[in-house]
This record gives sequence, C-alpha cells and structure tokens, in this order.
Amino acid sequence: MLEDAGTGERLSARTGEVADFFHSRLRFSPGGGHLLSAGWVWHPWDALAVYDVAAVLADPTLLNTLPEVATTDFPHVMRSADFLSEDQVIVALDLRQ
Repeated sequence: MLEDAGTGERLSARTGEVADFFHSRLRFSPGGGHLLSAGWVWHPWDALAVYDVAAVLADPTLLNTLPEVATTDFPHVMRSADFLSEDQVIVALDLRQ
C-alpha cells in the first residue's frame, strides 16, 4: 500500500495474494517514477525489487509480486540500496560468512 506521508491519504490498497517478500528500506527514484524495496524473501535471502510507481498506482496488486528485475541471488548480505539516478541503483553489500 502506498500512502501520502503528509496527509495519510491512501494512494493504493493492498488486496489479493501476496508473495513471500518483506518490503524494507524503501526509496523513490529522484524523479519519483520508481520505487525500490531492498527487502528479503526469507533469511538469508536478500532481494531487491524496483517498481514503476504509475503502474503500481493503476494496479496495486503489483506490490504483491516480485518484478522481473528483482533478484534473490545476492552472494552477500545486502546492507543498503538507493537510486543514483532515475535508472541507476547502487547496492552496498557485506561478504557472507
């Protein structure tokens, strides 16, 4: 579900089946067109998902899925992720022991 932090207005509703994905460390791209979630599936599988905001507002069930750009193949622990630009992401990792 997306909300306006200033007003509390719900911009989308959460409905339907959900993937076993726990959203975390949410970031919007500089232009606001994409939403990044640096979350996890189940410990120890980190996952990075990027969503098109306009598509999510039109179909909120998209947040219930892992998009094709998502990955759970990180060989390391993902500590942080953020946008460098509208179409570039940087990810900080720690080596797994």
